[in-house]
Amino acid sequence: MVSDIVSLIVVFMLMKYEELENLAKEKEDENWEFRKFLKFCDMSDDELDQLVFKIAEQVGSTIDCTMCGRCCKELRPALSEDDQKRLAARLELTVEQFRVKYLQYDDTEEWKWRMKDSPCCFHEDNKCTIYEDRPQNCRDYPYLHESGFSYRTMGMIERTFTCPIVFTVMQELKEVLKFSADYSTEDY
Repeated sequence: MVSDIVSLIVVFMLMKYEELENLAKEKEDENWEFRKFLKFCDMSDDELDQLVFKIAEQVGSTIDCTMCGRCCKELRPALSEDDQKRLAARLELTVEQFRVKYLQYDDTEEWKWRMKDSPCCFHEDNKCTIYEDRPQNCRDYPYLHESGFSYRTMGMIERTFTCPIVFTVMQELKEVLKFSADYSTEDY
């Protein structure tokens, strides 16, 4: 099932961050067309999710995130109350001390607290120094194992700029579904 993934993985392992961004930028318009394609394809949401899960498992098993670390370098995850309590306890701080030192408040977000800095202050040598207690957003990233892929494609397109796994899954999904960038919405 997986076609050119191995060659894409090799490319990503040799790639600098700017090169992934450029490659994602080159595919961005195509990815937006693919998003439209998914809205009109004959595959059910559950079938699409199962296909994404399968491809993501295959791709994820071949990419070592510690060789990349882009998510930790670029993103600022939101932290739930439980995340804050767990990390504060690990660092022997009160939740308030933890918030002051590491978090920024944003009342426009569902989860009001997010990491203050990027790259993450707990990211060292492409590894997480608090891995066992990392926030739930970090555990779930890049969200390829969640249902509702077709409703989350905007976020996935955005993640192609940060995560080689997401980029590769999107490319493989287009190939498996026989998507052509030459299609127009009328073709679906």
